Amino acid sequence: MIGHSENTHVFILGKGVSAWLPAAILAAQLPAQHTSITVCDLGDAREDAVIARPSICRAHDIIGIDDPALARDASARPLHAVPVKTFNGGEICLPFGNYGHPYQGAAFHQYWLRAQQAGHARPLTDYNLALRLTEAGGFLGNPPKGLPAIDYGYRLPRQGYIALLKRMAEQAGAEQITGRIEALSQNEAGLIQSIQIAGSQRPVDLALSFATRSLPKTGAQTRIDDSLNGYHLDVTSKTPGLALHQLQTGTARLLSFWPGGSFTQVEKAEIKRLHLAEADRIAGMDALLEQGPDAARRRPGLARKCDIFAARGRIPVEDYEVFSKAEWLTALMASGFT
Repeated sequence: MIGHSENTHVFILGKGVSAWLPAAILAAQLPAQHTSITVCDLGDAREDAVIARPSICRAHDIIGIDDPALARDASARPLHAVPVKTFNGGEICLPFGNYGHPYQGAAFHQYWLRAQQAGHARPLTDYNLALRLTEAGGFLGNPPKGLPAIDYGYRLPRQGYIALLKRMAEQAGAEQITGRIEALSQNEAGLIQSIQIAGSQRPVDLALSFATRSLPKTGAQTRIDDSLNGYHLDVTSKTPGLALHQLQTGTARLLSFWPGGSFTQVEKAEIKRLHLAEADRIAGMDALLEQGPDAARRRPGLARKCDIFAARGRIPVEDYEVFSKAEWLTALMASGFT
């Protein structure tokens, strides 16, 4: 938590979830008596569902959202796996739980492969409890004794989730301002000093903006990113659940680097480097799912992962990895690597 002797003005620009998830996280973590958070929500009228990976639970813990509130106020449904489309027109589920258990230093799928070669194995998906529960339409929140706990995410109707995040952010002190940005004032040092919306002039110490691939950034967001006390985060993944994941980790990363005033060029460069490293891991999975084996020939990092897996069944874990080994195993096997 960052302490301030004077009031600090934070401005957040986004659309729907991309406005209110960062606002709720920041409002819960910054000292309310010294911080004002103004949110400009440009609006997102989509009626689809937002997919949340298990990592969102950390953000919900910070905000103060529990499972009963998600079910009651946002009509959330728990998920043990997320369905994704593949390059050959099919569909697979990326599981949030493991395949079996390792034994004597070897992964479960190594034993499964030998059993399959001997004609004694059922399909690999039969040995993943998360996938079996998903197939049966079941959920295991509190497993009985003897069964492992399984991570879970959520399927969240977008408008209900936006309303819940907005309410939590406003209860923690955030304020919404409606309208389009009319003027953005910067000083000679390149720091944003104020933003004018609907005739109202708002002082700014930190300006943040967020955009997804389906809702591209505006000219004002570009200007925010060019300033030393502003930052813009682009979320680009097509795989369900990754947009929310990047919003969450991106907000946490910004907060960990924010000194309470303006960023230095070095700090902004490091934030971008970490975001791009995470985005590259996501892009590798996106490419494998969308293009299959052909993607490996165009992405050196993905090619190395595929080659190591094809050689001896090992799944290397990268720095800033996003996906579990079980998810990579599912995607690699579905792409024809054995």
